[in-house]
Amino acid sequence: REAAAVAREVNPDIKVMSDDSLGSVCWIYDFTGWENIFDIVTHQLDPQTENMDPIGFLTRYLADLSGVEHVWPCPHVEEYSKSFTPSEVLDELSSSIRNGATGFHFFLNQTVGKAARKRYLVCEYWGAPDRFATMMNVLKFLRTSPKLKEFKRDAAIFLGTGDSVFSGA
Repeated sequence: REAAAVAREVNPDIKVMSDDSLGSVCWIYDFTGWENIFDIVTHQLDPQTENMDPIGFLTRYLADLSGVEHVWPCPHVEEYSKSFTPSEVLDELSSSIRNGATGFHFFLNQTVGKAARKRYLVCEYWGAPDRFATMMNVLKFLRTSPKLKEFKRDAAIFLGTGDSVFSGA
């Protein structure tokens, strides 16, 4: 809050972006009250959970609770926790857009290949050019397309349980 205020004193036109904390459906943070601090809110989205839409869910959660107009999540669709095909990348990014993303930022380092010391070409640009092209085409599309119209929400249901993906770990 203080850093944003100082930045705006120095340059009133500056855009202040939130920290990109790491998260999954099992790591939920409180984003309320951010609309008066940040111009762009972001959060890392790690799609490790199968049989659900963690990227869509976390984008909606971030958009609704933060109240910030510009939501630019960092969905890990590069070679991070798994390797996505271009079609899967498009599915994941589309889900995020439908749930409130207005842009993205990407972590293009090939983390899995680096850790395994194989199939590592530093960046998606060289290591997975088809996946990289898909990500860049989605960004190009977002720059030229109108924002999706959303229906007004007047209630939310959030269910929690003691049982989770990490239970027993």
